[in-house]
Amino acid sequence: LITGELIAPSGPAVYQTEQEYIAWVEEQFDQLLDDVLPQFTSYAADREFVRGGRLADAGDIMLPEMPDRNRLLLVTAIDATSSEPGPVSSVAIPASGAGQIYASLDNLYVFDDGPQRGLWGVVGGNSEEQTTSILKFSWNAESGRIDLVATGEVPGALNNQFSVDEYNGELRLVTTSWNTDPGTWRSRSSNQLFVLADNRGVMEGLGSLQDLAPEETVRSVRFMGSRAFVVTFRNVDPL
Repeated sequence: LITGELIAPSGPAVYQTEQEYIAWVEEQFDQLLDDVLPQFTSYAADREFVRGGRLADAGDIMLPEMPDRNRLLLVTAIDATSSEPGPVSSVAIPASGAGQIYASLDNLYVFDDGPQRGLWGVVGGNSEEQTTSILKFSWNAESGRIDLVATGEVPGALNNQFSVDEYNGELRLVTTSWNTDPGTWRSRSSNQLFVLADNRGVMEGLGSLQDLAPEETVRSVRFMGSRAFVVTFRNVDPL
């Protein structure tokens, strides 16, 4: 059995057998990687080229067990005081995106929409609620090294980056969920506060307050020490 691929590396399309196609890919492998992997270019103050290259090699791209990984997320540290500008450290990971970002002195958190996976259960109604995925990166201020250290997710959606905080090494965040009654199709909102910590690469739940301010949505959040202040609002149809 011979299978083939119709490819056009340059010029007219060429039909190749499977063996020929594999040989072509192996021969062009470095160029193919350069075409798909993110690159960087650094210039001096006089606009002279200093250096350039890949932000991440294929072997350095991490693949966590998370669905819907259709984008390549890069977290890069740049030493702005160096005589040779450019990345000091970079981490690449397939992810759904980067909707919100929160940074503490030691860690960087990236949040985005994700599917429901039942970590916390469902707050009333059916489970048609949005979830928020979490990627935690550690950052060393002295070396600039960045590492992906934990992943996780919680029900609901963040209002903005101010709905997140890190306190005593624990992540705190407030989200809003919407649940639809299958009989009336009436949507009901609720809010929740979660506290999570990194446990061997998993953002594990330490505690939560759920069903806060039913049928209202979060407008602002502020964390002060061990307290969280949450402002909610309820939309009312005047008719």
